Amino acid sequence: MGKPIDKLTIKGFKSIRCLEDFRLGNLNILIGANGAGKSNFVSFFELFRVVLEEEKCKRKVLQSYVNKQGGGDQYFYLGPKFTRSIDVQIDCAEMYQFKMSLSPGAGGELLYEFQTVAETTGRHGDEVWFYLDELEGGVIRDWIVYHFHDTTLLAEVRRVRSKRDNEYLRADAGNLAAFLLRVRKKSPESYNKIREVVQLAAPFFDDFLLKEEEDSNDIFLEWRQKHTDYPFQPNQLSDGTLRFICLATALLQPDAPKIMLFDEPELGLHPYALTLLAEMFKKASLQTQVIVSTQSATLIDHFEPADIIVVDTAAGISRDVLAFAEAAHHSVVVTTGEPTSITDAYAMIKRLTQAHTGVRVSLLVNMAESRNQAKSIFERLAQASQKFLAAPLYNAGYVLWDEHLRQAVQQRRPVVLAYPRCQAAYCLLGLAGKLTRVAEAGAVEQGFFRKVVNWFF
Repeated sequence: MGKPIDKLTIKGFKSIRCLEDFRLGNLNILIGANGAGKSNFVSFFELFRVVLEEEKCKRKVLQSYVNKQGGGDQYFYLGPKFTRSIDVQIDCAEMYQFKMSLSPGAGGELLYEFQTVAETTGRHGDEVWFYLDELEGGVIRDWIVYHFHDTTLLAEVRRVRSKRDNEYLRADAGNLAAFLLRVRKKSPESYNKIREVVQLAAPFFDDFLLKEEEDSNDIFLEWRQKHTDYPFQPNQLSDGTLRFICLATALLQPDAPKIMLFDEPELGLHPYALTLLAEMFKKASLQTQVIVSTQSATLIDHFEPADIIVVDTAAGISRDVLAFAEAAHHSVVVTTGEPTSITDAYAMIKRLTQAHTGVRVSLLVNMAESRNQAKSIFERLAQASQKFLAAPLYNAGYVLWDEHLRQAVQQRRPVVLAYPRCQAAYCLLGLAGKLTRVAEAGAVEQGFFRKVVNWFF
């Protein structure tokens, strides 16, 4: 599969101050504290599609969408007075580049401007519009942000819908019955996979009852249990079961969108359903690009470390930073030789030791000029911690400044694999050894991600 998005740059959007040349893989699982920017990252794609729809289709849809979301000012990092513009660049499939700038209007509206395609591609005249049409039609239009949170009795997915609304599964699955009917006709194999995986999550479920009455254009998501032909209505499905049906249909559908995004898909699902969901995410990522924002430790356990993106918080001691640090049984505070960095490190050490959480606090000196400099920084902070905080500070070691580290980052390869004999690699291997010995020395009652999830709720 050729990835629709290779690199993404977002500056000034909501809580995302600067995300530059961020590379996406086939499967991207986002986790982070509340307010770190997971959902904002996902919502960016929704806004971008609306902007592009207005630009290409000449439909005035942007301001209506923005007003429903609370106005244009809330899109700017720390507000429009601090952030004058939102700048975006998307590199797609190593062939296309798309640039956009959003600025605040005097009345709270959102104004947009695309960089001329000629500037980024060298095309002119009719070629420009052909290029834009090809990019928008072949890449950007074909992504969907799925939200299956609304499963109330008035939710569209539980109501009567038109059978003709079946071209694609809508973002809220409001046309689920019509779409399933289309899948059953066009791709029986895909329909049977959806049915079978729903049966695994809900053993009582047998099949959907998707009636085709010639004298009616309406369709309803009826279903039946095993060992009975009694028709049940969608309102008789639990919220969790209905959400799982929506997720299974999205992930197992034939001809899936090029990019599928899911915001907190774990809501209302039991652990075994999360296991099935994780496997569907993996399978779907072989055919399309999948981006998932989650807070579920159970769901994360099913993925490889390379699939997981920890959405970090900004520097400083915010509530979210502290919650992440205090959720761990061993926190490593990282500092450099800069005075401001050392000051922030001491403030973090003070907060962690005074929280009485039993957290073991160690110090790592990063980008150290020499072993002696790292030793001096540690000793100064350790003495201050013992004298003023009456708390021990453990030495996690140091990582020496190494040009190979920068080169490895550019290659998107771990430095210990790209340059295993460089001094930074040796330092990191030493750090790994220390952390492993600490982990083996004491039993951990509760894992990090589970503590974080408990904090969320």
